[in-house]
Amino acid sequence: MEREIRVLVVDDNEGVRSFVCAALAAKGFLVLQSDCGSGALEILREDSVPVDVVLTDVVMPGMNGPDLARNLADLSPLLPVLYMTGFTDRNVSVPYGATVLHKPFSISDLLAAVERVIHPARTATP
Repeated sequence: MEREIRVLVVDDNEGVRSFVCAALAAKGFLVLQSDCGSGALEILREDSVPVDVVLTDVVMPGMNGPDLARNLADLSPLLPVLYMTGFTDRNVSVPYGATVLHKPFSISDLLAAVERVIHPARTATP
């Protein structure tokens, strides 16, 4: 039997964070959450079970999503990161080729994006 896929959701907006966490938990994911980048790093440093994917908001106070991802790379270089953003008019820089989920999004869009970053080979277009 496969172990549960662990997802860390990082978003400063409680409503978005709650929606994402509830949707993922309903589909069988084990969900951890933080309202900020520094809190996410603390969870990853202290948790004894590895996280499989991080979903992070792009624009947050303090440490933004891309800065969080750079810090994550120091802890776990292969940890997939999925970015979420509601901003289309700001010059927000995410790594080239990153998966970005634009808010508002549906549960099916969320699940498809998570699947793409966790299992890229399964979802690649031939």
